[in-house]
Amino acid sequence: VSITGHTRGIGKALTETFSTHGYDTIGFSTSNGYDIADKTSRQQILKLSEDADIFINNAYHPEGQTLLLSDMINLWDNTNKLIINIGSKCTLAYINGVENEYILEYLKQYTNAKQAQDTIIKSRMGISTRLLNVVPGVVDTDMTSTMICNKMDASKVSSLILHLVSICHWINVQEIVIDAPGANWGDIKFT
Repeated sequence: VSITGHTRGIGKALTETFSTHGYDTIGFSTSNGYDIADKTSRQQILKLSEDADIFINNAYHPEGQTLLLSDMINLWDNTNKLIINIGSKCTLAYINGVENEYILEYLKQYTNAKQAQDTIIKSRMGISTRLLNVVPGVVDTDMTSTMICNKMDASKVSSLILHLVSICHWINVQEIVIDAPGANWGDIKFT
């Protein structure tokens, strides 16, 4: 299993979960020299992920994550390998009451990037590449530390993803939207 953003948040939880269950994992993060914003790094990630069976496109960058998704689809087209993209429920929800211009601009950029990934995935569903788009609500990570709302635990999200991988020979889930119990995106506040 090849995972981007493997040292924090969802990526760290995924690395721990898959490793604990006997999967060999390889991680790519800025902390070990792989920046998905950089074309050379993305090419190295593709090369080092070539022999993996599962690629998890988790690390966020406004353009880099989308470019890496597209390149990985091209690399693994017509194979039985699985690409898991970590999307975001922000593509389905509008956050009311946000007054901070920086937060608004960041959310707009983040949402646009995740929508671009959704578009790529939806255009490929049912075609030769195996894809799973995981669309979580707010997960308790460093990235969401300024958000006040019900949040999912990253280890629970990673356990669900592992379960979906373990049943993919019986049920091919192509997209799943998940959220914390009682989550109300209209009530999200920022500190």
